[in-house]
Amino acid sequence: LKAHDALVLLTAEHNEIDKLAHEFDRIRKTADSVDKGKAALRLCHALERYAAIKHEVFYPAADAVLAGEDKELLGEAQVKHDGIQDLIERIEDTPADDPSFDATVTVLAEQAGRLMKQEAEELFPRLRNSRLD
Repeated sequence: LKAHDALVLLTAEHNEIDKLAHEFDRIRKTADSVDKGKAALRLCHALERYAAIKHEVFYPAADAVLAGEDKELLGEAQVKHDGIQDLIERIEDTPADDPSFDATVTVLAEQAGRLMKQEAEELFPRLRNSRLD
């Protein structure tokens, strides 16, 4: 997988994650805890796939071509992603009927959405114009 292809794949993952976050938000209001838990796990698994692509392909390739402020943006994205991973682990370890479950998934979706927006608006364009392979 070439890094430029990874941008296309990551953008598709952004769209899937956004769809799953909206699905959870819709389901949590009416579904039982089993369906709600399944929807949350679908979101978590999509974010884990997304993280694997970023850590294995995207971050190393981006790190090789970015400098200065752009490299700082990359570092910030990596730190934010670590926080998202912590939330995923908490969700995976929390029963869906726990009082904090909905709030934790909502915060996860919000943080992931902000990170994906920042990457799409700031990082991806800089990489598209770089010598990224």
